[in-house]
Amino acid sequence: MTISTTIQPAAADTFILSATPTTNYGTNALIAIGDSSAAASAAYRILAKFDLSGIPANAKIITAALELNEYQAYDTAGTGSWTAALYALLRDWVAAEVTWNQYSSGNNWTTAGASGAGDIGSAVDGITLDGTAAVGFVTWNGAGLAALVQAWVEGSVSNYGVLIAAPTAEFKGAAPQSANLFRSSDYGTAGDRPKLTVTYSMGLPLVNGGLVGGHLIGGNLA
Repeated sequence: MTISTTIQPAAADTFILSATPTTNYGTNALIAIGDSSAAASAAYRILAKFDLSGIPANAKIITAALELNEYQAYDTAGTGSWTAALYALLRDWVAAEVTWNQYSSGNNWTTAGASGAGDIGSAVDGITLDGTAAVGFVTWNGAGLAALVQAWVEGSVSNYGVLIAAPTAEFKGAAPQSANLFRSSDYGTAGDRPKLTVTYSMGLPLVNGGLVGGHLIGGNLA
C-alpha cells in the first residue's frame, strides 16, 4: 500500500540573518536565502521543520518533496546562479528564540549562522536558483532528502528539521544583492505556505507470523 501525505504548514520555520545576529524572525511572513540586504553585506538562511508524527515509524519512505513558494528574487550582484543547499539540522532550535548567534535562548550555535559541524550535517539535497523568481513553488526532492525523512520517521536521527542556505549568494557587499524570498508558514494565504509531501509504503500486516494474503501451510508461508 502506497500513501502520500502533505504536511502544511511547517511545524516551524524562520530565517536567521547575519546583519542582525541577535534578532529573532520567528513570526515573519517571509523567509529568505542569500544576501537580500541592500544596506549590509549579509547572509540569510532558512530553518524549517515538519511534524512527521502522523507517519508510522515502520513506514518505508519512497519520496519526499520540500516545496517553498518563491515570490521574489534578486541578482544585482551579478552572481548568475547559485545552489540552494539543504542540510539536516543537529540542534533542537526554538522558532520563537533562534537567531544567527543562538539556536535557543542562552544556547549558542557551534558556529554562528548554524554552520558548524555540531549544527548541521552534510548537504542532502540542492537545487539551482537565480535572480529570477519562480512566482510559484520550487522543490527539493532528491534521494538524500528522502533518506533523511526515513531516518527521522524511524527515529534513528532526531527531527530538528533542515537548514537551507545558498553560500555563494551570501555576503555580496553593502548594496549588491543575490537572494531568493519565499512565503513562510506565517503568510496569510494558506496555500502559499511551505509544505512537505511524503510518499511511503506499508508492509502487509502480520497474522500469526504470516503475511495477510499469503498462503500459510503448517504455519509456514508457501
